[in-house]
Amino acid sequence: MIAKKKRLNSKMFQNAFNRGKILHSKNFIIRFIPNNLEYSRFSIAVGVKVSKKANIRNKLKRKISEAIRLNLSHLRVGIDYVIILKQGNILDIAKLKFKDIENEIRHIIAN
Repeated sequence: MIAKKKRLNSKMFQNAFNRGKILHSKNFIIRFIPNNLEYSRFSIAVGVKVSKKANIRNKLKRKISEAIRLNLSHLRVGIDYVIILKQGNILDIAKLKFKDIENEIRHIIAN
């Protein structure tokens, strides 16, 4: 789990979501905005359109959160990130492996 001070609350989430710049990848949309702090903050959004089953959405959120936590040293600092999982074929999304998620997030955010 990501430390509490490195998570966005709802007000910060809305700010980053509405004003942030956008990066795209195969499975993610990432919105980001500078936060003028010495660390980055994160929020993860997995919509109902991805899966109607909460246990699948929560499992995906945990995988994304763990990928971020393990790669904090490789990521840029001083930025608020909102990571949104794209909707698609539920069978493809449910089969996303941790390594695939980790590599994709590291590739997008670290560059």
